[in-house]
Amino acid sequence: MSLTSSNSLWKAISLPLVAAAGVASACVLTPAPTEPLPEESTALPTETQAAIHPAEPTLEVPSPNDSPEPPADDTVWRHCDRAWVNNISLSDVGAGWAMVDCSQDVGIRTLTTEHLYRLADAQWQSVDVAPEGLPGEPGAYSCLWDISAVGPEEMWAVGMTHGVYGCQSGNWLVHYRNGEWEAIELEEEIAELDETFFLEHYDGLLAIDMLDADNGWVTGYGLIYRYNRGQWSLDLDLPSETAGTFSYPSGDEDAFRAISMANVDSGWAGGIGPLYRYQQGAWTRWEDPLFDSATVNDIEAVLADEAWAVGHREVNGASDNPHSVPLLWHFIDGQWQNIPLPIEEGALREISMEDAEEGWAVGWTPDSDILLHYVDAQWQVVSSPSGRALSSVAAAGFGRVWIGGADGLYQYVSPDNWNHADLGISAFSTGILEVDIAYDGDWFREVYNYSPQAENVRHYVLVIPESQHLTYQIPAFRAFHLLTDWGREEFSWAFDYLYEAPAGHFSEEFVPGTYYVAAAFVVAHESLAEAAPGEGTSLGPGIGGASTDYQEIVIEPGQTRSITFHITDENGWACPWLYIYDGQRFVRMTEILREHRGSESERTEVSRIGPVRIANDNVILRVAEEQAEIAFIDQLYLVVDGVRVVAESDPQIAAKVAERDHDYLILTRGESCELIFGMPASVASGESVDVLVVASGFYVPLE
Repeated sequence: MSLTSSNSLWKAISLPLVAAAGVASACVLTPAPTEPLPEESTALPTETQAAIHPAEPTLEVPSPNDSPEPPADDTVWRHCDRAWVNNISLSDVGAGWAMVDCSQDVGIRTLTTEHLYRLADAQWQSVDVAPEGLPGEPGAYSCLWDISAVGPEEMWAVGMTHGVYGCQSGNWLVHYRNGEWEAIELEEEIAELDETFFLEHYDGLLAIDMLDADNGWVTGYGLIYRYNRGQWSLDLDLPSETAGTFSYPSGDEDAFRAISMANVDSGWAGGIGPLYRYQQGAWTRWEDPLFDSATVNDIEAVLADEAWAVGHREVNGASDNPHSVPLLWHFIDGQWQNIPLPIEEGALREISMEDAEEGWAVGWTPDSDILLHYVDAQWQVVSSPSGRALSSVAAAGFGRVWIGGADGLYQYVSPDNWNHADLGISAFSTGILEVDIAYDGDWFREVYNYSPQAENVRHYVLVIPESQHLTYQIPAFRAFHLLTDWGREEFSWAFDYLYEAPAGHFSEEFVPGTYYVAAAFVVAHESLAEAAPGEGTSLGPGIGGASTDYQEIVIEPGQTRSITFHITDENGWACPWLYIYDGQRFVRMTEILREHRGSESERTEVSRIGPVRIANDNVILRVAEEQAEIAFIDQLYLVVDGVRVVAESDPQIAAKVAERDHDYLILTRGESCELIFGMPASVASGESVDVLVVASGFYVPLE
C-alpha cells in the first residue's frame, strides 16, 4: 500500500522518554582530522532554525497534498493502476464518448489523469485531449468532470483548472469537432458583466447537457450557462437571486452537480440544495422537503412534465456511524415523489432513460455496486457484471446500454450477458514487486522493543525507476531521511517513491522495467498507533531507524519479483546520543549531529529537550558514541532561560566544545564524555528546566 492510499500516515505525537542502558564514562581527546574542513561560521547558521526540534519528542510526516509534477519517465506516467469510467455519453445507438479517470500510485501520491474514448464502428478508441490553452499537461491536468456527446465527431466536456490544491477553479469547456480541439474559459466569454460578478463565485463547471449541435447548458457552483448557435451566455446567477446563501465547499446551498434538458423549453438542475426548473425561458427555484439534506447526483428530464433524479443522503446509524443511503425520485403529475429502494446503504450516481418506459440507474454500496433497471413501470435490482462501484450509465434506445465504473466499460447484451469493452489500458502490462523486511539485529530490540508488528515501528520501501535514479543518484539513506527531514529540497522528489510496508511486508504492481529498491524502518519509544499526516517534519528525541542500500530489481510483465532485505544493527542511522542525569541515572534523550555524515555535512543544530533535572545547580549531560563511527564535536553548549551556558567540566574538554574552531572533541564507538553546565541564577533553585542543546560537528562511519 502506498502512503497515499493509507489512512495511517503519521502525525506529531508525544513520546514519553525512557531510560536506556548506561555507557562507560570516558573522554577521549583526539587530534583534529586531516581531511578538509567546512568553512567556519561566526554566527548561528540560518539552517539552524530549521533544525530546532520541538519541546517534546515528535515525529511528523510531510503532507502528501501538494500538487505533484508528472514523473520524468513517461511510461510510468501513462500507466494506470486503476482505471475508473467516470462518464459515458451516447449521441446515438452506435456512437458515443466516455471519460476514464486513470489513477497511478507514485510513491505516497496518487496522480489522476482524464482520458477520453470515442465509440465508433463498435470500438472504443482513445483520443488525446490536447486543446491549446487548456492548463496543464495534455490529457493529464484538465480536471474534466462531465461530457456530452453531440455526434460521432463532436463532443463537449466541462471542468476546471488544476492548481496547488488540485482541481479548484476556472469555468472551462473543451470542445471537440471533426478532429479539432478548442478550450474555452467562460470568464472571457462574458467579460462585459459587472467586475464584481466573478468575485462572488467559487467557479468550476460540473455538468453539461447538449441537446444538439446548437443548444446546450452547463452548470457548476451557483450559475448556469446556455449555448445557442455558437455563443455561450449566462442563464442563471444564483448569488444575486439568493442574496448570499451560496457558499462553498460541500454541504452548501446551490452547488449544482447535474443538469438535464427535455427540450429547449424545459429542464432541471440540481445538486446540493434545492432544485431549479427551467420553463418558458427562465429558471425558478423549486422548494421541496424531499430534497432536504440530500445530494442530487444526476437528473434525467424525460419529457416536459416528467423527470427522474438520483442521489444520496448522509445519515447516522444506531451507533452514530455516518453513512449514506441511496435515493431515487420521480417527477410526475406536477410533483416529486420518493421511490423506495431495497438498499440500505450506498449512493446512486447516474440515471439514463431510453424513453419514458425503460431506463437504468447505477451506483455503489460499501462492498459492491448498484444496478437498477426500470421496466414495466417498476424499478428492479438486477445482477451486475462488475461487482465493483458503478458511476456512469448511458442508454440510447433499442436496448443499447453501456455502464461503467471501477471495473471498466460494459455493454448490455441480455439480462445475463454483458460484454466487457477493451479500453487498451491492459496494454500497459504490469508486474508485481513483493518485499519483506527482516531485522536481524539486537540493538533496536533492546532499546525500542522492536518487533515487526509493534505500534511504535514503521517499515518503508523505496522504489525508484531507473531513469530517476540515474538522474539524481540519491543515496538510499538520504531518501529515507525525508521521513524526518522534509526540508531537504534537493531530495524531496524521492518522497514520491516511498511506500509504507505494514509489518515489514510490501506488495504492489509496477510498470515493467528496472528499479532501484531499498528498505528501512523507523522506530520510536512509545506507540505511534494514532499517527496521521502532518504539515511539516521534525525528528524529535527518541526517534531512530535503519536502512539498506539499493538493490537493482527488474520487474517483468505478468511476473512477481520477490526480495527480502535483511537489516542489521550496522544499518542503523548513525549519530551520537545525548543523555541527561536525572539525579539517579543517565536517561537517553536524543541524538545529535543527526545526518551530519562526513565533514562536508557539518552544521549547527538545535535540539529542545526538557524538562531536565537540576542537580546541585547543574545540568549534567553525557554524549555517547554507540555506533560504528567516529563523532567530531566542534561545539556544544546550552541555552537556558535565554542565557548561553558553556560547559564547566575539565578545562581541556570544555575548551574543545566552547567555540567553533575545528578543535574537535572526538569520540569513537563505545566512548562517552560527561559535561557539567552550571545553571543561571534565575533557574538554579528550581527542580527542572527546559533547555536548548546547540551542537556543531559531524560523524564519519568506520570502514
